[in-house]
Amino acid sequence: MRLLAGTSGYGFRDWVGTFYPKGTKPGDFLARYAEVFPTVEINYTFRRFPTPNAASKWAAATPEDFVFAVKANMRITHRARLRDVGETVADFLGALEPLGSRLGPVLFQCPPWFRRDDARLEGFLGDLPRGRSFALEFRHASWDCEPVRSACRSTGVALVAGVQDLGERPRIPVTADFAYIRLRRDPPYADRERDRLATALRELGDEVGTAYLYVKHDGPGLAPAAVEQIRAAAGR
Repeated sequence: MRLLAGTSGYGFRDWVGTFYPKGTKPGDFLARYAEVFPTVEINYTFRRFPTPNAASKWAAATPEDFVFAVKANMRITHRARLRDVGETVADFLGALEPLGSRLGPVLFQCPPWFRRDDARLEGFLGDLPRGRSFALEFRHASWDCEPVRSACRSTGVALVAGVQDLGERPRIPVTADFAYIRLRRDPPYADRERDRLATALRELGDEVGTAYLYVKHDGPGLAPAAVEQIRAAAGR
């Protein structure tokens, strides 16, 4: 299994002097970030619909093997709540075409108050284009059930492991040929917490080809170091 680990976002001025060298300009953040990490999760696109021009700039600043995980726009997940969004999803993907092979999973993060709706899920999964990687993050407990996992498994859509607590080994669902893990608690993480996460990653074994892992960004700029520590603990 290949582990691609990075942070949720990269454009943080507070990281200058901790992660980014002093004097680094915001326009150079992504290129500098991509010298260290192989992937990043873009959250900017949740509130602002992406444009081909923005995607072209992201591509130009990164190596060909760099991978962007991109959060779907709120029109899809929060306004329409996955209903009849085929055309909007197509427009979203179209705007990201300049990324080419750099486009990794598209993350659909649903609101925490959105309850399980099997018919809506079936329609949404049926409208997704084939040949792309998609990840679904449900934050209401009603979605945590075998019928939902089975529906995602049948279409190769990954269910996100949103990890808030590392007091015990996290459970990482496998419904696709990749796994998607989001650490939602601010770093730093204790040695025993990293060990629990590393064990969970190793237990994925041959179940997935790639595990994408993103650490929540933080003001002090501890997230990049946390990523490095997790990679070392997992032996990747």
